[in-house]
Amino acid sequence: MIRKEKIPYIVAAVLLVILVYVSFLKPKSSEPEFPDEMQNKVAEQKDDRITDAANSKEHEQKQTDIIVDVKGAVKKPGVYHFVNGARIMDVISKAGGFNNDADQKQINMAQKLTDEMVVYIPHKGENVQNAGGAASAAPQGPANGNTDGAKGDKVNINSATEEELQKLPGIGPAKAAAIITYREKSGPFKTVDDLINVPGIGEKSLEQIKPEATVN
Repeated sequence: MIRKEKIPYIVAAVLLVILVYVSFLKPKSSEPEFPDEMQNKVAEQKDDRITDAANSKEHEQKQTDIIVDVKGAVKKPGVYHFVNGARIMDVISKAGGFNNDADQKQINMAQKLTDEMVVYIPHKGENVQNAGGAASAAPQGPANGNTDGAKGDKVNINSATEEELQKLPGIGPAKAAAIITYREKSGPFKTVDDLINVPGIGEKSLEQIKPEATVN
């Protein structure tokens, strides 16, 4: 027979056993607990990954910003997207290559592309007025000796070579090289007036150049 004075001890022992049993059966959290500092660091790393992914996508979009219309003697004429720095040879590759009757002698495969450019690949027997012999304009009929990268009698400052730019009034080798350097770093000229931003070209020079130059 249990004495009354031992009952409290027995009850305490039973409760202790129950408490230990329950603590072992309690499911543990599947997620580890971190100090606040560690949780903040994990959150920052996650934000950085999201930001890096967004920047990468934005960079990719900026890279692909040249749209070119390809016509003439290629297997797959059409409108194509290119990255900055792409050249005529990239156009030919993307358009499926030359047709059998393409006149490759008139093509400057190394010419850089500009946005909204029309690349026309001439057929044999056609003569094309274009930028430095590159297929960058629609057929203009019989050749008239004008190969200055121009539309009509004007020099296209977005596609003309250094030699062709020197045909502009007041433009020598140094200024022609400066125009090309500016064009490659800053992109195509929006208007002829943008030449004022080229080192060495002032307002007086620009006024002489404007009647002879074009950006189209």
